[in-house]
Amino acid sequence: MKLVAIDLDGTLLNPKGQISEENACALRRAEQEGLQVIIATGRSYPNAKELLAAAGLHPPIISVNGALLHSEAGKLMACQPLPGSVLKPVWAKLAAQDIYLEVYTNRGIVTKTKSRTVLESQWKNFRSALPSLTADQFYTMLDHHLAQTTQVKDRELQEMFTSKELEVYKLLLFSFDQQQLKELRQELIEIEGLNITSSDRYNLELTSLEATKGKALKKAAHLLRIPLSEVVAIGDNLNDVSMLQIAGFSVAMGNAAEEVKQICDFITLTNDQHGVAHVIDRLLGGQLPRSRRAQQNA
Repeated sequence: MKLVAIDLDGTLLNPKGQISEENACALRRAEQEGLQVIIATGRSYPNAKELLAAAGLHPPIISVNGALLHSEAGKLMACQPLPGSVLKPVWAKLAAQDIYLEVYTNRGIVTKTKSRTVLESQWKNFRSALPSLTADQFYTMLDHHLAQTTQVKDRELQEMFTSKELEVYKLLLFSFDQQQLKELRQELIEIEGLNITSSDRYNLELTSLEATKGKALKKAAHLLRIPLSEVVAIGDNLNDVSMLQIAGFSVAMGNAAEEVKQICDFITLTNDQHGVAHVIDRLLGGQLPRSRRAQQNA
């Protein structure tokens, strides 16, 4: 294997949102032994780059679920924004929705001014159904998200959906109301050219059909002149499926969604147990099993 593609949240990052020293050391060792590392995340490029740099890592980055691909030096290699023909009907579906919305653009992440109120209200209504999420955890999460955004009024947000100067890469919808997300997915799925996925049970992530981790990984592998059969992909959630399906060898985290585990060649330890380091150690030691496709072709 020559290239390993790694998701961030739920994969390389532990439950505290940190890159453990065990994982960081494993990636540095992999690179020293000639294995190319690339990160594939739903996060924005600046946020992902900052997290990785803090751990002494500077790999190429696929960000916003495949909408952007940056080289190690930070050069933009590929870009797939949502076309206006998709944004207009999406806004028509979302305008009247009382839901938390983040818009990932070439000018940063934007959200509504009433976002805090929307999530606080939902938290109070669904708190009994979320016993594992404490008040401290909820407000830490809320403050973290809002700190990365610019808050604007509904009218300004609407203008972004019709602007010819602004590029929109991804829309993140978040709700504790599972029924609301289910109904929204059913409405949005009717829009042509829209890719709908999820990185958490409480969100929907909307990008162009051309913006998936799988398609961006295929582009990156082509630029690096590495065949997909020589690629390992590691992930934990539904927005990782496209890259797990095209990689020569796929790895699910121990904490991965069941749907992800079912399609992968190997299940590693959880993200709280340095599961990425565990995979890298086995990969470098030649201890990973053969992929399902290799077994089928034998």
